[in-house]
Amino acid sequence: MGEITGAKTVESVAALGRSVLRFSWAATMFGAQQTVNMIGAAVGAESRASTAEAFDAVASAIEGQFGGVFRGAYRTAVERVPGLGPRTSGAGSTRS
Repeated sequence: MGEITGAKTVESVAALGRSVLRFSWAATMFGAQQTVNMIGAAVGAESRASTAEAFDAVASAIEGQFGGVFRGAYRTAVERVPGLGPRTSGAGSTRS
């Protein structure tokens, strides 16, 4: 019985490792994409808005994963730190 539990533990740790690597790779690729978008944003307002919307979407997705004290801490900072909250003008902005 100990072997089954041990095998499941190894499988679980391996799955966690894969998830961490996928997250790291996705964050790297997102950063690279947004760097390219910011270079292009110097040319036009549409590119700047698109880049800002991409960052807002990722921030919202990450916020959705927070629970308990982390969600509270995040929301407190967003509400109280000037400039940290969502944009109040532009497409897709729904929060103030």
